[in-house]
Amino acid sequence: MVRNLLATLFIFISAYSFSQTDETILNIYEVRIQFPVPSSEDLHRGYLDAHISSSGPLYVQIDSPEGTPWQLNIKTTDPYFSPVHYHKPHYDLLWKQHHEPDALFRPVNLQEFGVMTGTSSLRIELDFRIHLDWDDPPGEYNLDVIFELEKSDE
Repeated sequence: MVRNLLATLFIFISAYSFSQTDETILNIYEVRIQFPVPSSEDLHRGYLDAHISSSGPLYVQIDSPEGTPWQLNIKTTDPYFSPVHYHKPHYDLLWKQHHEPDALFRPVNLQEFGVMTGTSSLRIELDFRIHLDWDDPPGEYNLDVIFELEKSDE
């Protein structure tokens, strides 16, 4: 019998502007990432990929004046998915840039991790994956993921 595991994530964004004259803007809205109900094959494999929408992967749009250096970071502030009594650690949520191979999925950490740097406007597409196994209790899992846009020291 396949356990009914439903994992959802809420992504909240904080963005920084560099100055009033050289404003760089991070455009993204709160997104609810829905993982499908896992099959026994998913549980044996040990992960499940997110289905964002029929329009493709989650993307972050950065609008920046040409030549203004920026860095996009990702992190979480929660050591565990909620509800915390399931004890599912934050690092069970993985992410990668959409164009990267699956071998480059990396965990969301409590410390900021650089997604990308640049000096102009850019659309960055991301994929998410969650580790799971037969020991994960059925339920709805939530984790806040934070993207921060900051001035780069390029």
